Amino acid sequence: MENIIALCRCIKSSPNKDIIEFHFKGVFAGNKIKKILVRYNGKEAILPNDDYLLCIGNVSVKNDVLMGQIWRIKKLDDIYSY
Repeated sequence: MENIIALCRCIKSSPNKDIIEFHFKGVFAGNKIKKILVRYNGKEAILPNDDYLLCIGNVSVKNDVLMGQIWRIKKLDDIYSY
């Protein structure tokens, strides 16, 4: 079981808000990653087009998609505002 921290932008969420898609371009464990799909059962609203810092657990990669469970999430604007 691997964990990662990623900085990414929310693209969309499923109708019941339990699966969230994030835009991401990079490499993880030698695998090219095009997007992140994560399970989320928190109460904080995750809005499309906002940037987030994610701590993701139970990570796996399939077909250039990184999948996992959000353990912690922080909206980037809450960390640094200009």
